[in-house]
Amino acid sequence: MTRWSNHKTTWRLGIGLVATGMVTLAGCAGAPAPNSTSATTGAAVVAGQCPASDGPVTLNYWSWGAGYEDAAKLWNSTHPDIQVTYSDIPVGNSGGYQKMFNAVKAGTAPDIGFLEFDNIAAFGSQDYLADVSGYVTDAQKADFVAPVKKAVSLGTDGAMFSVPIGGGPMALIYRKDLFTKHGIDVPTTWAEFEQAAAKVHKADPSAVLANFDGYGNANWFAGLSSQNKAQWFAPDGDGWKVSVNDAASKATADLWQRMLDARSASDLATFSPAWSSALAKGKIWSWPTAVWGAGVVKSSAPDTSGDWAVAPLPTWNAGEKVSATWGGGGLSVFKTSKHPCEAAQFALWMGTSPDALKILNKAIGIYPTTNTLLADPLFSEPDKFFGDQKIFDVFRAASEVTPDFTWGPSMTDTYKAITDAFTNAKTAKSSLSAALDEAQTAVVSSMQKDGFTVSQ
Repeated sequence: MTRWSNHKTTWRLGIGLVATGMVTLAGCAGAPAPNSTSATTGAAVVAGQCPASDGPVTLNYWSWGAGYEDAAKLWNSTHPDIQVTYSDIPVGNSGGYQKMFNAVKAGTAPDIGFLEFDNIAAFGSQDYLADVSGYVTDAQKADFVAPVKKAVSLGTDGAMFSVPIGGGPMALIYRKDLFTKHGIDVPTTWAEFEQAAAKVHKADPSAVLANFDGYGNANWFAGLSSQNKAQWFAPDGDGWKVSVNDAASKATADLWQRMLDARSASDLATFSPAWSSALAKGKIWSWPTAVWGAGVVKSSAPDTSGDWAVAPLPTWNAGEKVSATWGGGGLSVFKTSKHPCEAAQFALWMGTSPDALKILNKAIGIYPTTNTLLADPLFSEPDKFFGDQKIFDVFRAASEVTPDFTWGPSMTDTYKAITDAFTNAKTAKSSLSAALDEAQTAVVSSMQKDGFTVSQ
């Protein structure tokens, strides 16, 4: 472990997992340990139970995306003494996280906020999050899959700075019917992927194998780079070593640059109407994406049911078993909450309740993070949309082979620097690889401005 500091707080940093979207972190005070005394209430804390309150408790909960409000309503209908007020905020990296940071500084933070795994450390580094492990029983902790438990511990064994809700293992979703029709093999390596892209474009000059999602989704690019053994951040004494333009990331960028130049990959804004239309019309034949992407494809291209399949993510070296993640996160309790125990219990319910899972899976394809929920028949049934394939078998295998990857203390700024640089490169007809050099300069400058010691 390496001790380092910035201008606001001193904490301990270790190595994180892209499998869980984490930077390990210790030294942040939070909830008391089981059977200790709550600093908030002065009452004894017993894991799985909350001290008696003077009356009904109201919790403020901030998140985004379909399903979360409906799940909160279900909780409210069965927990009259603990009511949750839901507020829909912008997607995290598109303003939601900044809204949370601003609220904390203004003293108006919610009790609970949804944080993606790659941003938990950004809030933890400022000592904004409560460790809610004292409110969770050992059996409940044991049910969470190991990678996500590490993700939310931030380097302190047994700690929980977030209750995991859903994961984001990646695989390749592809048009099986079109691959079969044109005799194109499903690629198992990225070299084969590039070759397949050329074949797709030859078969249909108006079609591409895939879209480059990095122009608006740097976290997608982070996942693919991590699979190639990239390391953007590393603890370095009392500071950070930063290398978003390392060789592995540039090799990843170069692969996509070649396909963009050959027009065998498109440059549409992911999730835009044009992008959805291309999926629906068979103009994009595959999507390297996270498990929740299956639901996106279903909603974007409903008339193509039965034509799709899921395969493992291509690897950089033949025979490798390594995947990546994109997204996933949980509910964190802010330290300013006057009701951390009740907030933790709601978060735990959201992450472990079969009823909550049914709502969230139907709405956004949430992929659970507990062994109990993963054993639900929902995740072992054939999926008609994907030709009766048991697609979650592929994603679960992917979740077990994700690489080590350290997230930095301000991924929102990092992602913005990368997407801005990629967009500038597109406008200037420069390369994605060169754009990473531009992003590197911007990330280092931003971190130094925030008081971090940075080396390159």
